[in-house]
Amino acid sequence: MSFLIRVILICACVVLAASLFAEDDTQEAIDSINRELAKNPRDSSLLIHRSRLYQQKRMFDQAVADLNEAGRLGAAQELDREKAELFLAAGWFETGIEHANKNLARNPNDPMAYLVRARLETKLGKIKEAGADYTAALERTKDARLELYIEHAQAISTEDGAYLDQALATIENGIKRIGPVVTLESAALEVELRQANYDAALTRVDQIMQKMTRKDSWLARKGDILAKAGRVEDARAAYKQAVDAIEKLTPGQRQQPATKDLEAQLKAQLSATGDLAARPTIPNTAMLKAPVTRLTVEGVPASTNAPALPPGGKTRTYYIAAEETDWDYAPGQNMLQEPFCGDPDAIPGMMPGRIGTRYRKAIYREYTDATFQRLQLRQGQWRHLGILGPLMRAEVGDTIKVVFKNRTRVPASIHPHGVFYLKTSEGSGYNDGTTAADKKDDGVKPGETFSYEWFVPERSGPGPNDPSSLVWLYHSHVHAPKDANAGLIGAMIVTQKGKAKPDGSPYDVDREFITLFNIFDEGQSWYFDANLIKTFGATNAVDRRDLLFIESNKKHAINGYIFANLPLMTMTQGERVRWYLLGMGSEADLHTAHWHGNTVLEHGHRTDVVELLPASMKVADMVADNPGIWMFHCHVNDHMLEGMSARYQVESAVPKVATKAAPPTTSQVQAKRP
Repeated sequence: MSFLIRVILICACVVLAASLFAEDDTQEAIDSINRELAKNPRDSSLLIHRSRLYQQKRMFDQAVADLNEAGRLGAAQELDREKAELFLAAGWFETGIEHANKNLARNPNDPMAYLVRARLETKLGKIKEAGADYTAALERTKDARLELYIEHAQAISTEDGAYLDQALATIENGIKRIGPVVTLESAALEVELRQANYDAALTRVDQIMQKMTRKDSWLARKGDILAKAGRVEDARAAYKQAVDAIEKLTPGQRQQPATKDLEAQLKAQLSATGDLAARPTIPNTAMLKAPVTRLTVEGVPASTNAPALPPGGKTRTYYIAAEETDWDYAPGQNMLQEPFCGDPDAIPGMMPGRIGTRYRKAIYREYTDATFQRLQLRQGQWRHLGILGPLMRAEVGDTIKVVFKNRTRVPASIHPHGVFYLKTSEGSGYNDGTTAADKKDDGVKPGETFSYEWFVPERSGPGPNDPSSLVWLYHSHVHAPKDANAGLIGAMIVTQKGKAKPDGSPYDVDREFITLFNIFDEGQSWYFDANLIKTFGATNAVDRRDLLFIESNKKHAINGYIFANLPLMTMTQGERVRWYLLGMGSEADLHTAHWHGNTVLEHGHRTDVVELLPASMKVADMVADNPGIWMFHCHVNDHMLEGMSARYQVESAVPKVATKAAPPTTSQVQAKRP
């Protein structure tokens, strides 16, 4: 191994070790605060401090939860700047702007408040507003550091050069207040060169050279500027002066690699006959390289091209809330009692040092009206939906309206699959070029309400090879993995035009079941820390890096239940039963839904196993002909061991028995004889 490679490896190890030590220090600080919080659970300052530490570890969900809890404890007045800074780090810039505005409304002379908002505006591509806020921050900062002037100039040095005059003005202001620091002078020189203001750039170089003991590199830079200006002979003269200056250096200075390289480049320029500007001797600085901004700075209003719907459609309105609850994956323990089935880490109550089967989660619930006071109770047949949100139905041609209220501690939304929605009802936030006004659907804040509107044209209903109805997923899409693992997921059924009963269900089906095969990773839920604290009293009471502990928090569930705790799905022999099969999750969520005892038709194929991948949505029809209580489970070996199982029952049909006449008596027989 060469010496250079060994040096590189050693340096890499040092950097990695430093990173690990820093990580350990942060975790130790968090653990210390956890112990203090156990003694003083209502100390909001501890929560704010822990939120900052979580932010350092990029655990933004936990950081938000701590600030929300601090607000509930009475610290709301001082949290807006904390939240603005947190959302800036997390990339939730629009939400950060809202909190920055609230903070500035209360603290109009706080320079940091202007600075945070300026950084958020820069991320959103609002360059004009950012420039004004940077200026306000600098005006209110007594001893501003030169880095802040550079940051301001960088933020407004866009590719089109629209704000270069302002960038130069802020750098000049920095030079005036701090002094002619080379860093600021170099930044100003960069702006002047971008403006092709060569005379000003040359004047600045001459002024800088007067203060420098070594002038060789600045003479070389002067030659580069003259070459760009088309003054070739003057450029050669400057290059010659630079060579002369190098020759006057001490032997030690001349032997420095950078000096030797510069001398070689200068001599190459002096002997060159081509374009001198194409080969500068000093690399151009890029201190003010424009930050990446959104392609659409101000955004454009969302389209309003609602689709044409078949006539006669209804508007179906649902009142749905996202709410927190304590969910038990196995309230009846191991209901399956299959001899080989059951990883000790998965079977309820088997292993110490585990959270178990009861977790804090968030689920969708249906209410009767917009007051969100009375729950819409599920009928017995639909208790099997379990953790799934309310079943929404539509017939092709209908419109679905959802009045959504967020009662959780984190932003949430409802993003539908399959139906037609405008950008204002997508329920998912990303760089789509729309205005802030059209993004209210992206994430509904805790305590707020939003109304979604979705349309059901032909392309949202069954296709030529589909049965009379099909299923679509809906789920929260603010932080899709954390939202789904928390439990915010549900199903919609769309029925073909003309084949629906008044409630939207297909008339050619006697019974329907909806099943979601999903490994809920509680370690990736919004509520993992809350579950740790509730179970163990602190987040550091267990080794969160222990692979067995990590695996114990992955619940291989059907509709949020394991080991056949799903309410028994019951049908009658001979009924036409439609199964809607859903998948969700991550790379481990490859499932094979298998029915014992009966078979189904799936897209015209007879089978008793249907394959599912994350976000799969499939339909299978069964005519139940085999009475009994049967297992319904995922046939992946590991998933069976982890309890991904349920049961269904086919009850015997009671045949109509014809009444038989009693046999004639002896006297009756004799009476009939002639």
